[in-house]
Amino acid sequence: MRALLCPLLAALAFVAAPAAAQAQGSPRAVPLKATPEALTLAAELSRITNDQAEVLAMLDVALDGSLPKALAADSTFQELEKLYPGIGAEFIGVMKPIIREYLIQEWPEYQRRSAEIYAKWLTPADLRVAIAFYSSPTGLKLRAAVAEGADFTELFSEQIASLGEAEITAKDLEKSLDPAIDKAASSLTPAERLEVMRFVRKVGPQKLARSNAEIMQMAAGWSSEMDPETEQKIEEAVLAMMARRMSGEKPQ
Repeated sequence: MRALLCPLLAALAFVAAPAAAQAQGSPRAVPLKATPEALTLAAELSRITNDQAEVLAMLDVALDGSLPKALAADSTFQELEKLYPGIGAEFIGVMKPIIREYLIQEWPEYQRRSAEIYAKWLTPADLRVAIAFYSSPTGLKLRAAVAEGADFTELFSEQIASLGEAEITAKDLEKSLDPAIDKAASSLTPAERLEVMRFVRKVGPQKLARSNAEIMQMAAGWSSEMDPETEQKIEEAVLAMMARRMSGEKPQ
């Protein structure tokens, strides 16, 4: 089941990265020695940009939108669906609460890692500006639009086809999210776009791009740290579901 769970977790993690700070030219920021003040502010920024409720809502978007499309395009699931109508939806249904539980359990650690990256590239003054922006109506609107518009269908399909062997890279996550970021940016009013430009210019596009790049790399690597216990729970739930269906039991 890791073939499905890993890309989902990695992509969800990246969505929390500041979407407005896309790379503009070659990043030339210099890493900083994080001060206690910077770490405190970075933790607050991470809490805001990695809001658990938003991430769980994104989980619904991914599992209820992208994953069904990826399963429907897979030949194995097409055959299973013919034999056991509705099995794709039931497959997702038995996995969803386990994935949700795992995500809630692991999210504090992701927030901590993100905070360390923010403190590495952004000064206390930068972090205060970022906190103010991502707490503003424009920042909230931008984050929500990216989360709602993300499409992981291709990422899921590649993992299903490779039986989970394909490496998940930062570029894979970027490919899944770039269209949503572009669409989110285009939905902003002229005044909101100006606010984004002021934020990026005030903090520095190079610093924001560098922190984003590192968060993408961290998110991709995070996907390989799957908890064996969670994997086992998913496998057992799926096998139990398959046994019920093969015995002739109707979908729950």
